[in-house]
Amino acid sequence: MELQMKSQGLFNQLNVSVVLFFLYYLQGVLYPTGSFLSQSVLLLYLLIGFVSLAGVVLYKKNPGVVSILVVFYLLLSLSFLASPPTVVGTKYEAIGLVNTFDQFKGISFCILSFFISYYLSVKRGASENNIVFVFWIFFLLSIIRFFYSIELNSDREFFTNNSGYFLVSVLPFLPFVLRKNRILGFVSVALLSYFVILSSKRGAIVCLVLGLLVLFYFYYKNRQVKSVNIFSFIIIFLIFVFFLYESILSNEYLLSRLESTREHGVGTRTVAYELLWQHWINDTNILTILFGNGMSASVSVWGNYAHNDWLELLVSNGAVGVLLYAAFFIFLVGYIRRMKLDSVYKSSAYICILIWLLKTIFSMGYTDMLHAIVTLLLGFIIGKNEHMLASCNLRLQEACV
Repeated sequence: MELQMKSQGLFNQLNVSVVLFFLYYLQGVLYPTGSFLSQSVLLLYLLIGFVSLAGVVLYKKNPGVVSILVVFYLLLSLSFLASPPTVVGTKYEAIGLVNTFDQFKGISFCILSFFISYYLSVKRGASENNIVFVFWIFFLLSIIRFFYSIELNSDREFFTNNSGYFLVSVLPFLPFVLRKNRILGFVSVALLSYFVILSSKRGAIVCLVLGLLVLFYFYYKNRQVKSVNIFSFIIIFLIFVFFLYESILSNEYLLSRLESTREHGVGTRTVAYELLWQHWINDTNILTILFGNGMSASVSVWGNYAHNDWLELLVSNGAVGVLLYAAFFIFLVGYIRRMKLDSVYKSSAYICILIWLLKTIFSMGYTDMLHAIVTLLLGFIIGKNEHMLASCNLRLQEACV
């Protein structure tokens, strides 16, 4: 009875966290942005995250990938505490005065989301129904934010909708949706793809296309399609490819952005990447080479955030930060490859990794609050696998006795 009550409490913690996430991103839609309500919701969410982190640290049976993420977050926290409260971007893109807490808030929201779901799942084991329910909540929220961004922009036809990354973040949930209901799953895939293309966010479209390739590969593999159905599967796949192609061709603004990329590359980011790399490579201070220049240091060097996780870390947290981040991905891939859960969980996890790695190159991963959707799902999956392994070991011990 005590264990059941404890487990129920953990699931209530998950429900509360998802509701808080939903409420926080309704700011501007249902209530004013930056209001007391939004800040209170954020504070409660982060408190749940810190409690979960403490529980993970005390658990002492975490796999290496989780332990590395704990150390990585502690490094970033120490960096924030040692950094000035503000930095000023006066060069190049020159975004002006920036609070270092803003970036740390994004980091905390993103990484602590992993610990919230992991701690829940490792103690209880999350069900697929929980995961599918969370998908519908986030999918609805992503659509709301998409149309809200359109309402905020005066030029509704020719602008880049940053909600594209929000939509892409729910893509890894789709293997579970497809297993529960194929029709709803394919409809969700189509809607998700359509809105991402409408966003005209080039990075999000790259994540979408590659993520869908992984999704279709694992779906074909998981369903063990019989030879008589292979033709039907290929037809469906080709129809979907044609749908994507036509959606892109019908978006004039997106085509102009793609043409600009072909002719001019990624624009000012090429300059930013070179400048940030040269700043670190020419540094002569061993401490800043190893541990960086502090939170949001890229703003001081370049005038804006790096929009590249590796360079952001290199300048702000040095070689140690980059090595820990790289070690996390290496351990994560190895963990998923050896995971005992079925291929639906593996396909979801691989899509999470793919999206995260792509965002590290041309966007923001660990500092992006919306990326918390991906880390939340990864926490579910890894925690469930650890819970299953612990249960199997317990049964073996009882059998031996």
